[in-house]
Amino acid sequence: DGDTTPDSQDDDSDADSIDDSAEAGDLDCETEPYDSDNDTVPDFRDLDSDGNTISDTEEGDVDPDGDGAGNFRDVDDDGDTVLDIQEVGDDPLHPIDTDEDAIPDYRDSDADGDTIFDRAEGSTDRDGDTVPNFRDDDSDGDGYLDREEAGDDDPATAPRSTDDDGTPDFLDMDSDGEGLPDSQERDAGTDPLDSDSDDDGWDDLAEWAHPTADPTDPGSGIPDDDYYLILPPGDPPVERDLDFGTNISVADVFFLVDTTGSMGGEISTIKSNLSSIIIPEIRRRIPDAAIGVGQHADFPTGSYGSGPDLAYQLLQTMTLDVPTAQAAVDSIPNCYGDDWAESQVEALYQTMTGEGLGSWVPAYAGPDCRGAPCFRSGALPIILMFTDAPMHNGPPGTVGETYSGITPAPHVWSDAIDAANRMHGKVLGMSSEGGTGGEGWQDLEATVIATGAVDLDGIPIMFDIGYGGEGLSTGVVDSIEMLATRVPFDVDTFTEDDPGDPLGIDATCFIRRITPLRWIGPTGIENDPASAAGKDESTFYEVLPGATVEFTVQFQNVDCFAGDEYARVFLATIVVQGDHVTRLDERVVLIIVPAVELPFG
Repeated sequence: DGDTTPDSQDDDSDADSIDDSAEAGDLDCETEPYDSDNDTVPDFRDLDSDGNTISDTEEGDVDPDGDGAGNFRDVDDDGDTVLDIQEVGDDPLHPIDTDEDAIPDYRDSDADGDTIFDRAEGSTDRDGDTVPNFRDDDSDGDGYLDREEAGDDDPATAPRSTDDDGTPDFLDMDSDGEGLPDSQERDAGTDPLDSDSDDDGWDDLAEWAHPTADPTDPGSGIPDDDYYLILPPGDPPVERDLDFGTNISVADVFFLVDTTGSMGGEISTIKSNLSSIIIPEIRRRIPDAAIGVGQHADFPTGSYGSGPDLAYQLLQTMTLDVPTAQAAVDSIPNCYGDDWAESQVEALYQTMTGEGLGSWVPAYAGPDCRGAPCFRSGALPIILMFTDAPMHNGPPGTVGETYSGITPAPHVWSDAIDAANRMHGKVLGMSSEGGTGGEGWQDLEATVIATGAVDLDGIPIMFDIGYGGEGLSTGVVDSIEMLATRVPFDVDTFTEDDPGDPLGIDATCFIRRITPLRWIGPTGIENDPASAAGKDESTFYEVLPGATVEFTVQFQNVDCFAGDEYARVFLATIVVQGDHVTRLDERVVLIIVPAVELPFG
């Protein structure tokens, strides 16, 4: 220490106010003197024996933590498990005093004064804000101060752990363990220490995620017919049995009218009754029914037709606007048609495809259209075919002449049927030929049967609307009623993702499998053979409209979303469809992925 006294004769060789005998380590002169910080300078000659940047003079030989090591050689003077060198700071002459209580952190058992001992908080950084827990007044960064989450004001008591998960609340980002982080509970106004803040039986997480429920209002829960699941990443599959209706609710009804001279009365009836009777009655049975209009006479060439005759003309694409549909019907012309048979086959083909045929029929199909009338996605195409004559190029055995001398060649009946069936369209027959035995009736009936518009008893949907169309309105309404209640279809499902998810997660990933379980027919009889013939792994077969079908849906969060520090909500829709074309029912499912605890560090 440069005091002119040789160390061998100096009781305090380094002049640190601690006797060499205390720094030697023991009373045995034969043993090497202590070197607490292993810097090759023994403590009796080292001004900072423990290497914590605080001089031995400052630390002294006291032992406040009672661990048997005086402060000068104690790397943790206050015994809080946080090393002095971590608590001192960059300036040992002015060591950090976080809570400004005049006790530097390295000597303060509660450096930040939050009533939680430093040994319970540790030196890790729970919330990643670069402030270690023992100095952080909100260690988990949830917006609640550690003092609030400690449980009481006594540092000697163990910090509170509401959910008994082994992590105290001040380090637990989800204190009540229901999956909604404390930070999000703070924003929602819920109690972070109560998984059901309003005591209404619904977890805060579920009510927070639901678009109409309020986790703070006991009178605002989740409706019984809404579906939600909580899917932590990697958990086992969860199965739910969900039931759906099968009423036809969306359809596109296309009026395909024979406009040859003998159809004047029928056309007049459609014009008179469309807005006042026909459309309202259709929508009473099928609420979301759009209307389209087309007409045909025949090819205006040779003996087939003349004058203003057309093989097909689209007058109105699908519309929900009644005045627009009425205007289209009002524009239906009265044409001629020279021979008896007409161009129903070509008209049906063009309705379903919109392809056009040379100079005879323009192409109506567009990039966003299905068929000439732009049948809507999810709507059942229904073609009301009004005629009093047989068909050119008609079904096998027809009396109607096969077209010849027309280029390009008109399509044949099987082409039209294939086109209709590809779109799962149903042709309903409106015959004004008079009676049920004529050639026109037979052609129309074959067309109806070929498109599957046949009721449960095998009766095709055909109506005799009278020579002048006096039974037309009743026939139209009754045919829609019959289709909507008596014609069975196959029922399966598909899923849709909510495109509004800001994370870009496809919520359909959470739906692993949908399997038919059971159904109840409209009569209320479960597994009624009159309502369904059977099922396989994806589909119910021959279901009568109005039945209730039940599917077992398996959900799992595997490789969908690994989770983060926030609870997340994803929306998927399960759609039940009939004959792979018409939306019958749907359910929005809320997929809730609870917050994932961040790793400690």
